[in-house]
Amino acid sequence: MLSTTRGTPVTTPAPGVIPDTTSGPVSQEPPAAVPNTARAREAAAAANRPETSAEHFRREALRGRLHGSRVSLVWLVLAAAILGWGLGLIASARFHWRTRAPRRQG
Repeated sequence: MLSTTRGTPVTTPAPGVIPDTTSGPVSQEPPAAVPNTARAREAAAAANRPETSAEHFRREALRGRLHGSRVSLVWLVLAAAILGWGLGLIASARFHWRTRAPRRQG
């Protein structure tokens, strides 16, 4: 993708020296420090010692929850399609029943 934005040329005080360029507004404030979180401290401490069996189990369990199970994608999509179709039938029948015209008596 080509950009049509052009910057303004910067003249250098000395020939052959590339000037420092900035993009965006320039602020006099120092950059904000990133807070050191508990997980980062725990990860740094864990890097220096061997992993216990409980930590290994917890890490593997988290990985399993993040990456899903060993269900084939085809079966997962098929089950989702059948569930969606069934819920659509139920919703359609319910809306039809609730919005139908009243029956005539007599």
